[in-house]
Amino acid sequence: MLRLHVVEVKSMAEWGFEAPDHEIRMGGDSMYGNERREKIRKDLKKSLKAIKGSEFAKKYKVSRQVIVQDIALLRAVGEQILSTAGGYIYFSFHMDKPKRVFAVKHTTADISKEISAVIRSGGTLLNVFITHPIYGDLVADMIIGDKKQMNEYVGKCEKVKFIPLMALTGEVHYHTVEASCEDNLDEIEKSLEDLGFLL
Repeated sequence: MLRLHVVEVKSMAEWGFEAPDHEIRMGGDSMYGNERREKIRKDLKKSLKAIKGSEFAKKYKVSRQVIVQDIALLRAVGEQILSTAGGYIYFSFHMDKPKRVFAVKHTTADISKEISAVIRSGGTLLNVFITHPIYGDLVADMIIGDKKQMNEYVGKCEKVKFIPLMALTGEVHYHTVEASCEDNLDEIEKSLEDLGFLL
């Protein structure tokens, strides 16, 4: 059974994270790290769509590398910031919605079929993870709940030299899926079974 743990989120100052003395800037002066990270957190919480790291870099006049570091620090203090094909989003777990973990196996060519089976039945693909013999559980956020998000994800995979996590474990991997009711999850499970993906 999937268990979600809610943690108390402390401020950056309470955790002892201070703005570095020097930051990588891209023209003009940049605000200090703590102030910028607080603004990034607020931007994400109020946004209804994903925000690309390049947009933050341009807005706050820092490099893309600095934004990546900012996001990592925000995550370190418990902020639920996820990285998706469309950019960063602030994700709040819906405790009232049922979730299920599916163990699956298929080829890279079948990724679109798998995602379609989930969203067609009203599901949202929250993540993908594998159990590596050396590194343990390796997890990647996905948050794909509609065709537009699926096309963005697939399109990005096609543009880069994409090697999925499942390549490390003989194509065996797991997905956490969220839906509005258990009936939808049952339908998703049947669809994945009919496709021959379910383990």
